[in-house]
Amino acid sequence: MKKIILIILLIIVLLIISAVALLFTPAGSNSVIKPLLNSYLAKKIDNPKIEVNKLDSKFGTINLEASADNGIALSSSGEINYLNQKFDQHYTVDAKSVKVEGRDIQMDLDVKGQAVGSSENFGVNGAGRAFDSNIKYKFIIKDGNPQAITASLNSAQIAKIFALANMQPLADGYLFIDSEIPSLDESNPRGAANIEVKNGRFNERILSKKYGIKLPKNEKFIANIDAKVNKKHILTRGDINTTSAKIKIKKLTSSRDFSIIKGYFRLNIEQLSRLSPILNIALQGSAVVDGAIYKNFKQKATQIVATTKSLGGQSRINLNNKKLTLNLQSISIPKVLHTFKQPSFVSKGSLSGKVYLQDYSKLNGDFKLASSGTLNKKLLKITLPSYAYNIKSEGHLKDATLIAKKTQVVSHFVNATFSNTRYALLTNAVDSDYSIYVKDLAGFNAISPQKMQGELEVVGSLRNQGSYTVASFKSNSLGGKLSGEYAPQSLKATFKNISLPKTLHMFKMPHIFTKGVASGNIRLTDIEKGNGLFTLQSKGGFDTKTLQSLTELNFTPPFNYSMLIKNGIIKDNRVLTKPQLLISYGKFNFDYLNYDISRQALSTKFRAEINDLAKLNSLSGQKLQGSFALNASIKQDPNNLLLNASAKELDGVINLIQKNAQLKVDAAGISVVKLLKMLSYEQILDGIAIANLDYNTKSQNGKFKATLNEARFLNSTLVETLRNVAHFDLAQEVFSRATLHGRINKGKVLFNLNTSSQRTKIRIKEGEIDSKKGTIDARVTVTFNKLDYPFDLSGPLKKPRVKLVFGGEVKRRVIGTVKKAILGKDANKTLNKIIPNELKDKNIQDQIKKVVPKEIKGLFENL
Repeated sequence: MKKIILIILLIIVLLIISAVALLFTPAGSNSVIKPLLNSYLAKKIDNPKIEVNKLDSKFGTINLEASADNGIALSSSGEINYLNQKFDQHYTVDAKSVKVEGRDIQMDLDVKGQAVGSSENFGVNGAGRAFDSNIKYKFIIKDGNPQAITASLNSAQIAKIFALANMQPLADGYLFIDSEIPSLDESNPRGAANIEVKNGRFNERILSKKYGIKLPKNEKFIANIDAKVNKKHILTRGDINTTSAKIKIKKLTSSRDFSIIKGYFRLNIEQLSRLSPILNIALQGSAVVDGAIYKNFKQKATQIVATTKSLGGQSRINLNNKKLTLNLQSISIPKVLHTFKQPSFVSKGSLSGKVYLQDYSKLNGDFKLASSGTLNKKLLKITLPSYAYNIKSEGHLKDATLIAKKTQVVSHFVNATFSNTRYALLTNAVDSDYSIYVKDLAGFNAISPQKMQGELEVVGSLRNQGSYTVASFKSNSLGGKLSGEYAPQSLKATFKNISLPKTLHMFKMPHIFTKGVASGNIRLTDIEKGNGLFTLQSKGGFDTKTLQSLTELNFTPPFNYSMLIKNGIIKDNRVLTKPQLLISYGKFNFDYLNYDISRQALSTKFRAEINDLAKLNSLSGQKLQGSFALNASIKQDPNNLLLNASAKELDGVINLIQKNAQLKVDAAGISVVKLLKMLSYEQILDGIAIANLDYNTKSQNGKFKATLNEARFLNSTLVETLRNVAHFDLAQEVFSRATLHGRINKGKVLFNLNTSSQRTKIRIKEGEIDSKKGTIDARVTVTFNKLDYPFDLSGPLKKPRVKLVFGGEVKRRVIGTVKKAILGKDANKTLNKIIPNELKDKNIQDQIKKVVPKEIKGLFENL
């Protein structure tokens, strides 16, 4: 637009001045004046070239037509007085298009105006259309100098103005200008203008391709700027508002040749989120920046100082040519996390430090930063020993890469050190070594499915390429060696001679091992789905005291185990394997073992073979002998247990089912004599048993019932006593059916027994067995030939004491037997072992003691 107005003004002024200055020769106006005028214009104006095409002059009037080589045409006509050098000219300027460096620019230029005055002092005004806008101007010429210039442009197309200036259209929209210039005197220039832009829109493609300036999509702008000119400076104030930000030019001063610019501004970014696609960083919120700028184009010097408090505290940026200094004072970590759309892991915290770049274009320099604060307790939803932390880091930057020799993170229960850290600012790539020391693993209990305790130290390295992260790790905290590597969705780990006691202590589990190590490896190909493979080899010894406290079972002496898993599979968070397990008591062969990690549910099927039951003596509380084997299956989760087991032992079949705490046992065809032998009891009975047990392991209450078929008594103290007292042989009796039933109440068994043969009945009513003490207390009544012979069984279950209860017919028969033995001097044949202390005759007692053999004399001590 400046060129258009300049062309118009020069054509009008120069033509009028030249026409007045030349002599009037009516006949030779075209032959003399026109060539002289063209020669004069050629000297005054270089580009575009202006040529007078036609000049008609008569006394008192003049008509002129001229053109510029860029397509602008001018015509002027009106009165002229050569005597007093006054004129009154009407002119028009028009063009359909304007050529700029060989290109036709559509203009539709149409301006009309009037010039009135004398050759030294005259006024010019004009109005019309240009750039699809109304244009209006006026000025006066006094002593050859333009003065009192006013001009206005209303709604001009910015794209056409760029085109006329032979520039690519960096923006589009509408331009409004109102200007007033009192004087263009070089000694004292003065003037003011208001410039306004409406409906502005940046050309993102051209700005990015040619100037490397990236703007958010559909970035629009408006502007309102006031400019003033004085003798030395041009002073500018105003506002430029874009879709993303508001720029307030508080005071911008430039030299008249624009070689030096300096001033103050405020940048208000209302929507940081609009910058996210440009910076490749998720942002939110707003920011306000105050700053000052100084630019010297001749000396090629630039300095910008900017401050902001939008992140809390104060951030100060100082740019001096290529050198940049960033000072951070008490920057709010919560505000930083919010701005970068990160979870508010820190409830309180600040960041301070300094960043110095020797060359900001290459991002080369040094930094030193420190931060302290408190983690967000509510957001983390975990219970920690402390939520406070401190971070210190220093290093340098080279070629846009942050290099930190050492970064320390200190909290109450975790200390971390990152060393030789390299962080590429442009690609977010990270490469670093690290060391993590956890003072108390209990701090992670709230987020870990398994409670933990104790210390843990891990060292390793990590690499990050955008979204791809690889981390290696090593630890000796569990004894032995643990190492591995994490990659996106995968994990590889190898462990050798890991201490089982230390592992159980760390995971706050009962210390069931006195010793023990584990070795193996694990490879997870998909962590999220829980898919992978593993091997495991372990051996060790159990802590019998701990096992006893957990199970109330006596596990002495100590016993060992060894386990081998060759091809373990982890799939969909399930462990699938067939472990080989050997313990001191026997071996376990697994058909399968399936463990659901997420549900903590176990499903397995195996066969247990105990080759020497004597090794279970302390465990069972009973002296055992022989061997035993069973097949079993288990389904268990944190709330339910289902156990099925079966064994073909003792000439019969035993089936066991346990649902949670309720246990049921069914046995059929069991050899009683083999059962007694296995239990190391005196083998006083033989037969085939059918038994049922219903027992609650939690309440320790239950009931049982057993039936014996074809039962017969073997030689025992009871049988010998009856043989001598009642003169019948119990071992010759066959009991077709015997029933045993009772109840269990927390370790005590109350039972009843009933059985009979053709001549004999045997009964026990409310007998009691104390399983914890291993004792029995029962009254056994044997009926033969309608005569009752009561016996008391008491003492250890392994070999109880048998005592005949005297009274009535039993007493008479015993006394008669004793007297006969004494008179017949044949005690070895007739006496067995029972003489009652109820006999009052001192002489008879003395005689009995003399004739009773020594090997049975002890039987009389308790009578």
